[in-house]
Amino acid sequence: MARGWLHPSGSRLKSKGACRFLIFIPAPNAVEITAEAFSTFYNVKVTPMKVFVSIIAFLLCGPATWLNDFEQARTLAHEQNKLILLNFSGSDWCGPCIKMKREIFEAAEFQSYADQHLVLVRADFPRQKKNQPDARQQERNEKLAERYNPTGKFPLTLLMTADGEVIREWNGYSHGSVSEFINQLHESPHGK
Repeated sequence: MARGWLHPSGSRLKSKGACRFLIFIPAPNAVEITAEAFSTFYNVKVTPMKVFVSIIAFLLCGPATWLNDFEQARTLAHEQNKLILLNFSGSDWCGPCIKMKREIFEAAEFQSYADQHLVLVRADFPRQKKNQPDARQQERNEKLAERYNPTGKFPLTLLMTADGEVIREWNGYSHGSVSEFINQLHESPHGK
């Protein structure tokens, strides 16, 4: 019987048998799941090859990449004929920013859409010293804020052309679903 332990720290992988896997969940205690239980619940057969292929696919495709250099994003947007989504965030102090990142930007549906249609840029303004970007990045973020977020709204998300022209603006966390957010992106002028 193949066993994997779900552990919030992700620091150890214990398994028996041929199928080794680890799933991360935020939980106070470690939880055990067997490949057989997973197979029964999801009606799929878990094999070592499926686990291997899933891991490789995640590593190759992974989540959508957020850039922190707006000029690099403009270049990519021109080359790939994509729009830019610029997000102003306070990653360690702004509750709506954290919620938007977790519920919208980290959702698989959004990431799939973004991979095909968007170049993502995050201008982060953390307050805790340990989370501060280097001086060069802080300067880049400040310049972006001067131009696109002079009043200091958080979160502020802008959809723009590769030339930096703002097409649409989301001020704060939109309490809609991921699908609704994607529809708003798609229905925007120049949306794809």
